[in-house]
Amino acid sequence: MATEDTNTEYNVKVNGGTSDKPRYKKDERVNLTANVPAGYIFDRWELNSGEGVVINNPENKETFFNMKTMPVEVTAHIKAVPYTVTIEDGEATVDGRKIETAKVGELVTIKAVDKKGQEFTGWKVIEGNFELKSPQEKVLHLLCLLKQLESRQIM
Repeated sequence: MATEDTNTEYNVKVNGGTSDKPRYKKDERVNLTANVPAGYIFDRWELNSGEGVVINNPENKETFFNMKTMPVEVTAHIKAVPYTVTIEDGEATVDGRKIETAKVGELVTIKAVDKKGQEFTGWKVIEGNFELKSPQEKVLHLLCLLKQLESRQIM
């Protein structure tokens, strides 16, 4: 009868996140944490390889699984957060298609719509903390950029 080697460690590869360490023994708990940049939300964990491994609550950003006797690879999936774009008396487009929402990194073009008997005089920001450098331009190109905030842990 063969005995199982309880000292053997197996690799864990985490795409889009981290684990406590890179190698684990059989039945050790592998804690996973997804890396989610600003402008994105966590979607789910996916098991790429590691037969029999079950990720506990794969819809949670922080979760775990118990190590098996083989290398394991998992991937954290994220989705871009859609931001509402509202243009009065104009339209917003991305790559030529009209939009009502935009995601981080998309180049949004806003264009004033001509109205009979009226002349375009400029844009005015009604809501949001930004300033237009050329509000008199009839067509503007805006790029949604976000900055990663410092994460703080509450005890």
